This record gives sequence, structure tokens and C-alpha cells, in this order.
Amino acid sequence: VSVVVGFALPAEVGGLPEAWYLVVFGFGGLFSFMLALKLYGIGLGIFFGALALVPLLGIFVLLGINGKASHVLRSNGVKVGLFGVRFSDLI
Repeated sequence: VSVVVGFALPAEVGGLPEAWYLVVFGFGGLFSFMLALKLYGIGLGIFFGALALVPLLGIFVLLGINGKASHVLRSNGVKVGLFGVRFSDLI
């Protein structure tokens, strides 16, 4: 979405695409931090949330958090596929 917004807007708009990137990455960081808190507790959640902000290391941290979330869902009997969980499985 942010790439499309960056190319679709005229050059006179100025810093709007850059602000949009900050909003998208800010919410992504917030939600990964909240998921790490739920999965690992306060101490490790804060640690992994901070590591997720490091540019290259953050990818591997997010993969680890995603793997742990998938494991927790599977251990509770929810089928997790390549694209996540079907909405009908959660209801």
C-alpha cells in the first residue's frame, strides 16, 4: 500500500509518502511488540520488541515470533496454514 501511495501522489505533496512509511512501520512495530509480550512475557517481550526495530535483525526476530505464535496456535488445536489461520477456525 505504501509503495502505491508513494508512486501515485504527485511530487508537490512533499513528505506525505515518508510520513506514511513511518505510520505503517510504527504500527508494524507496535503489533509485533504486543505479540512478543503475549508470547514471551514482559522481559523477553520487551527484549524481542526492541530487537525487532533493528533493520536486518528485525526480520529474523519477526520470523521467530511468528514461529512461536504458530506453535502456540497449533498446540491449542487451531490449524495454521501458509497464510495463517482461517477466520472460520477462530469462531
